[in-house]
Amino acid sequence: MMEKNQEIVQSGSVNGTMKPNRRAVIVAVWIITMVVLLICTAATRTTVHENGRYHTKKEVALYLYTYKKLPSNYLLKSETEKSGEQPEDGYYIGGDVFRYAKKITEYTEKTDLRECDLDYPENTSRRGQKRLVYAADCSEIFYTDTHYGDDGDPAFVPVKKKDINKTSDIFQAFSIVGAVCGGVYVIYVLAVRKEPASDFLRDAKTSCFTVIKIVGYAVLVPIVIVYLLISSLFKRLKRS
Repeated sequence: MMEKNQEIVQSGSVNGTMKPNRRAVIVAVWIITMVVLLICTAATRTTVHENGRYHTKKEVALYLYTYKKLPSNYLLKSETEKSGEQPEDGYYIGGDVFRYAKKITEYTEKTDLRECDLDYPENTSRRGQKRLVYAADCSEIFYTDTHYGDDGDPAFVPVKKKDINKTSDIFQAFSIVGAVCGGVYVIYVLAVRKEPASDFLRDAKTSCFTVIKIVGYAVLVPIVIVYLLISSLFKRLKRS
């Protein structure tokens, strides 16, 4: 009887029904959670390179903080034919002195301020209203979507370096916590409970295959559905 019970425990089945391996489930959930957190960390992170071309608020602000200058796709007004219109070939206007410093005195004590355009509107030659106003030494940056802060509430919004990747940093923090929890769990299983490493590796392998299957189904099923829908549509078009 004892040998039979041991066989049941090892095989994970009772009365012919498979019992889920709790440890394998825990590891699988941990793997999926870590993958999601890492993807979210990468997807929400803003990065810039010195030779890159940028025009969004976060990208240009991060570039200014990092390299203390505007990206190479920015031109001074004097370098363009018509300062009131968008430059051609993906260039933006920026780097000129901000001549309305009195409007921003309640936000900064800096007096040597510059400005640059952001996100030109489509289907028009106008430059739009979005601007970054920044200190010449790039120590402070402000954003306004009303050109000179007119009718803004507030007129100028500070863009701090630590806030640019705030969401990504939160996901990264959770990723670190998750990695630490995973390490603690491994130590608990191997050192405290003194379970064989071979059993843990077997369960980890099972978990990895389970995750691969889940991801595979999540990717393949929508593709198959779309394929069937398109095939059905083409058949109907041929009949008509």
